[in-house]
Amino acid sequence: MKKNILYIFIVTFVFVCSKDSLLSGEVPLYSTMLLTTEWLNEHLGDPSVIIFHVGKKDEYDEKHIPGAHLFPTMDIFQPPGELNHEIPPVEKLEKVFRPFGISKESVIILYYSEDWVTVAARAYLTLDHIGLGDQTSILDGGLAQWINEERITTNEIPETSENKLKLQNNKDVLADVNWVKENLMNRDIVLVDGRPEEFYDGSEKEERIEKYGHIEGAVNIPFMEIMQEGSAYKFRSKEELQKLFADAGIMQGSTVIAYCNTGVWASLVYFTAKYLGYNTRFYDGSFEQWAKDDSLPITKPVSLKN
Repeated sequence: MKKNILYIFIVTFVFVCSKDSLLSGEVPLYSTMLLTTEWLNEHLGDPSVIIFHVGKKDEYDEKHIPGAHLFPTMDIFQPPGELNHEIPPVEKLEKVFRPFGISKESVIILYYSEDWVTVAARAYLTLDHIGLGDQTSILDGGLAQWINEERITTNEIPETSENKLKLQNNKDVLADVNWVKENLMNRDIVLVDGRPEEFYDGSEKEERIEKYGHIEGAVNIPFMEIMQEGSAYKFRSKEELQKLFADAGIMQGSTVIAYCNTGVWASLVYFTAKYLGYNTRFYDGSFEQWAKDDSLPITKPVSLKN
């Protein structure tokens, strides 16, 4: 009898500790970055869970997951200038996120509407940059998956409670142009171009970008290949994603530097690389900045190599 009571106590203790550990963000990063709808459904209403709807305001106003706040998407980008979509200073981001009551005990869940998964990944990147990445997850499948499973939605706007959380600059997240330039020949670092193949190979270019091609030495993982086809914007399985990176020649132990045209698409590459356990950085200036400097090496398409 005493052994049974002791066994029940141990099992209960382990369960409670595991739950508390998950809600405090203390479990290994790889197991919490991508969460299921089942997990979120079980934790709706938990005061430690802060949910963000990453998408259009009119859709949010019509229906969203209960308790979700509309993510302040426009506030996580600097106003357009010489470069587009740059990350704002930490001091500005501190003011952006303070009203949502985030604390060191919070679990932050980002979910995306429609095809906003790259923006949700950019939201994750931003939170990682200000020291909240270890307690932030993305909901696999987003709102579409939630609705397909006939889970409850609402149009009620949750209250906010300001928290004077002091944010920090996670200096391991961003790589500037000089850091990228200095490490071009470093075999332990792999530049990953997250753009569609036509931008990478130089057959097309975005209007605001000055040159065709890609950063010399970069490999290509188009951001859309990270997601499954025809399944409510769900991520591919971990095994498929590992193969995707391996097929691009990226070995475990490498440091991945993600970039794209202006830094939104590459956010999904950044998130996925971290999810797979790579040491990962994000080149915020991306190809838009790189292409402005004629001294920086670019692999051009064959037709432009005259």
